[in-house]
Amino acid sequence: MRIFVQICLFIFPWVIRRRLLCWLFNYHIHPEAWIGYSIILAKELEMKQSAKIRNLVFCKPIDRISMGEDTVIGSGCYITGFPSSAEKQFFRHVLSRQCELVLEHGAAITGRQYLDCNGGIYIGSFSIVAGLRTQILTHCIDVYNNRQYAASVRIGKYCYVGTGCIILPGAELPDYCLLGAGSVLNKKYSTPKTLYAGNPARPKKELIVEETLWMQRTARLSF
Repeated sequence: MRIFVQICLFIFPWVIRRRLLCWLFNYHIHPEAWIGYSIILAKELEMKQSAKIRNLVFCKPIDRISMGEDTVIGSGCYITGFPSSAEKQFFRHVLSRQCELVLEHGAAITGRQYLDCNGGIYIGSFSIVAGLRTQILTHCIDVYNNRQYAASVRIGKYCYVGTGCIILPGAELPDYCLLGAGSVLNKKYSTPKTLYAGNPARPKKELIVEETLWMQRTARLSF
């Protein structure tokens, strides 16, 4: 039903559609935020000033999407997960699980990425999930205990995730880090200012932030 309602709202100009989305679904969308022709079924949606969800994004009924100022979710992204209210069926042994996607100020996700939010995905300020076909997975099968397992994925501030990466449950990319294209990040790292790459990803090179203008910027990279 919610899908049908949102499709019907496409006939209205955005200024009216925004108000209807806020009224019908109790979403909090800043007047200067924008959603293209996309279906967002999250139970809670918060979009601050200049936040954007581009066309052909599909989000299943996860708990929450929170987008800080000047954040972007690119076209064709697929956002999935079972809300925490489904605990009786899924992940009931995972305590305090939040099925959510959180983007801090200036963070961006480019088009055609796959985001599994069952354990929560958290992307820091001015970081970008770049290219296409990156998979961020926050749940898997615990083969030893024969059950589903979920853990959050955290990407620090001023990070760059290259095209075609796979990020697995519980993984963490520290602040001011690069993840090379095609890498598999399968663990929590704590050393910032580092290039990680490979399968599995390993630290390859120390980064000098002062030499990288990209990591000193105060505005989101446009795309």
